[in-house]
Amino acid sequence: MTQLRFLTDLPLAWPLLAVAGATAAAWWLAHRETRDLSPPRNWLLPSLRAAAVGLIVAMLLEPSLHHRQFVGEPSRLRVWLDGSASMQETDTVDAGPAVSRYQRSVDLLAGGDIPRLEIWAGQGEVEVRRFTGDDTAMLWQSLPTQDLPPLPAAEAWTPEGWSRWTSLTPPLEAVDRGDVAAAEESVAASESMLHEPLLLFTDGRHNQGDSPLDLLNRWPQERAPVWIVGMGSSAPPPRMTITQITTPEELFRSDRLEGILELRDNRPAGEAWQLSVRLDGAGADIRPLWTRRLVSDGQGARDISFGFPLEPVVKSLMARGPQGGLADETVDTLAVPLVFEVQPASGEQATFPGWQQRRLVGVTTRRQRVLLLDSRSRWETRYLRNALERDPRWDVDAFLMKPRQSPEWFAQQNAPRPFPETPESWLDYDLVITGEIEANAQGVASLRFLREAVERGGTGWIVIDGQRDTWRRSEFASLREMFPVQRQPTASVQLPGGGDWKPVVVERASGLGALQLGDGSPASNRSTWDRLPGLVNIVPVRLLPGAESLVDLQRAAARLPLLTTRLYGGGRVVHLASDETWRWRYEVADEIHQRLWNQLARFAMRLPFAVRNDYAALDSGPVTVTTGTAVPVRALLRDSSGLPTDASLVRAVASRDGRIVSSVALVTDPTLPGLFRGQWDSLPPGTYTIRLEATGFPPAALALETRVEVVTVPTAEELDVTRDEAMLRQIAEQTGGLYVPEERVEEMWDKIALESTGRVVENETEVWQSGWWLALATGLLGVEWWFRKKAGLI
Repeated sequence: MTQLRFLTDLPLAWPLLAVAGATAAAWWLAHRETRDLSPPRNWLLPSLRAAAVGLIVAMLLEPSLHHRQFVGEPSRLRVWLDGSASMQETDTVDAGPAVSRYQRSVDLLAGGDIPRLEIWAGQGEVEVRRFTGDDTAMLWQSLPTQDLPPLPAAEAWTPEGWSRWTSLTPPLEAVDRGDVAAAEESVAASESMLHEPLLLFTDGRHNQGDSPLDLLNRWPQERAPVWIVGMGSSAPPPRMTITQITTPEELFRSDRLEGILELRDNRPAGEAWQLSVRLDGAGADIRPLWTRRLVSDGQGARDISFGFPLEPVVKSLMARGPQGGLADETVDTLAVPLVFEVQPASGEQATFPGWQQRRLVGVTTRRQRVLLLDSRSRWETRYLRNALERDPRWDVDAFLMKPRQSPEWFAQQNAPRPFPETPESWLDYDLVITGEIEANAQGVASLRFLREAVERGGTGWIVIDGQRDTWRRSEFASLREMFPVQRQPTASVQLPGGGDWKPVVVERASGLGALQLGDGSPASNRSTWDRLPGLVNIVPVRLLPGAESLVDLQRAAARLPLLTTRLYGGGRVVHLASDETWRWRYEVADEIHQRLWNQLARFAMRLPFAVRNDYAALDSGPVTVTTGTAVPVRALLRDSSGLPTDASLVRAVASRDGRIVSSVALVTDPTLPGLFRGQWDSLPPGTYTIRLEATGFPPAALALETRVEVVTVPTAEELDVTRDEAMLRQIAEQTGGLYVPEERVEEMWDKIALESTGRVVENETEVWQSGWWLALATGLLGVEWWFRKKAGLI
């Protein structure tokens, strides 16, 4: 490498600026005498003098060419810093100013009066890299043929994001591959590297990918020893922390919230601690909803069960009214903010990370309303009513519509209510289930409102067809138009052999949640359906265009639709071509029958939303999701008459701490009028408020909000932050290197050295003493004098 140097110690720019200034001044002074001459003399004479003056000034600054060359084969030290999350640990219990493992590593390299990196830079080539997960970054590099570069500023050392897992393979793979890319960057790329040691600063918590020991089978020990400084403590930090909270995904306001707190107990055995759960937010009661006293055992992970009733919590939140942004008539799913804490029983305040966790728990506040109608108290109707009434999420109104009689109250758990006789009363139901209704029963005229409830209100409708053929009557002609099937002329078909005709889930519907009767696996679900008894009577139907069959009855090559569905307006219609699902009450009481009907009812019912008003409804999925999980958003828009409507631009906006973080456009769902869908593929950890914006709607009409909390599930990197001495010691021994913990790092400084067979050769060429320099300057002055004489200036 060759550098231009001057007598002064100032940066190169200053002497060059002095030469340029003297040259410009000489040209300007000379031009005042020649500006009246004709070209080219008016500019040539000043230029010759300026060039001569510039050379003379440059010569007075004693310019020289500094040559620096490495002769031989250089050694190369590669330093790697672990940038994983565990390197943020300070290995202290108390809060306050503390130095992380990573910063201590940087201080060992770049700290002190004479940084260790500068010492090594005088012995060979040195480079410092950081590995974060699978990513690596060059932080600093010194080449023996170049001047020592300045060390990076403090912020340049720190990674932008800490990896949530550690892999020790990137620095080791660099040597295993020969590190071709790095060698090409080196000045000595054409030379073979004699000595290439690695120096790792890490806590050794390898928890991702294959073991780094697998790379050491073909390790070049003679030229690439691995020296390791183990950072951190080999003992876990003495903390009592909450690592994970597990709660049910679906809860109703009358349920008990029961879950599991996963603790990391590394405190000394015998200490008394207290766990508690309380309501979070402004105005919340500070008294705990649940508390438990426990004694630490120092054994690490332990699970603690907790539980408390939700009804008082829901009432407390609803009582906040506008202050909490809640309105009882609009909130169907309430995001309950809870704080989970573990504190010393002595009353002292815990200060270490993880002593407190906040969570949102989704609670359904309104039971889904179901209207069950039939003309006789048969097994199918009774078992169906019982199945729905056992589930606290359903609010069942049941009536028997007997011939020439007023509707008779048939529900068991509720006090008798009036039969719905107005369009508004039918719109209150999320689901209507009808068996065979006699056309001459009193109240049949009110069934005409069912069509409007399904089409405009999104109410679901399940039709249980049967052997009496009542749905063929002319009084029900307008309702039959909503069916997904067309009934065949034969009223009912009795299938010979009964049990030989088996229900079969249609292939394209096999993944439908409403039809899952097994333990969650496809094989278990198929096995459960195969064990169901066959049906005896079925109404023959033909599938209409746009409809879908979910379950068929099959015998040999013959198949008949059993369970069919279609979307109609804003709701869904489901047709069951038999009234004998009561035959599926077998084995464990009526577990299968109840499960199927609860799932089928939820499939057919009005699309649920977390919050709603007269103009819009909004839902953002589960109130708590993990990092990297999509956050789906659904919105339903209605006009002033309550009918689904459209908008040219609809978007969902996510805010955190009162500031907009992100927005996503919602697109029209082609399957349902007025419905819009979109999603965030991922949101950073935090608690978000989701709201709607749509063209043509005033803000007051869209005054709806939901809440979503994005939480980070602890990884192995965060749960175990101890130094893995066994792993690090084995790597060092198998590569011919050395392992020392950070508290004994001086032992490594005494032994580490860069071996090299070459040396740096430096010499100076003093350009200013060259005769050619003086000859050129005097020659320019002579030429300028001759032209001046020709111009008559002398």
